Amino acid sequence: MQRKYPSSWRFIKHVRDVRRRWFTRAKNILRDSCHYISRSIAKIAREYDALIVLEDLSWIRFRTNGGSRFNWENMLWCYRRIRKYVHYKALINGFPVLHVNSKNSSKTSPLGGKLEFINYRWVKLPSGVVTSRDVVASRNCSFPNT
Repeated sequence: MQRKYPSSWRFIKHVRDVRRRWFTRAKNILRDSCHYISRSIAKIAREYDALIVLEDLSWIRFRTNGGSRFNWENMLWCYRRIRKYVHYKALINGFPVLHVNSKNSSKTSPLGGKLEFINYRWVKLPSGVVTSRDVVASRNCSFPNT
């Protein structure tokens, strides 16, 4: 947009209206996708009668070291809104939501012993079972005493 219009685009009413329309459309698309994702998570939790475990991603924007394209995508990633929608949809369905610290959660074995890394995504547990690191991370969460 800044390439298409002169640097004084803020003072041209038509350009401001076009920009407002674009960002309103983008905001609606993001809100709709957040509802879709949270609805899918709640559906999976209802199907398996599972606990919903979320990582704390509040510092992810400050820890990234990407280029300008990645920064734009990172700005559009609305993890707080997804987390909020997952919370209220889990509350409606009666599922507990747990937040865990993500540090080393996918690198330690829930059974004790040493993990054998096959590649970035898959690990072999000490019992010989091959599983995803996401499953290992969700098993390592500390449950509250309720």
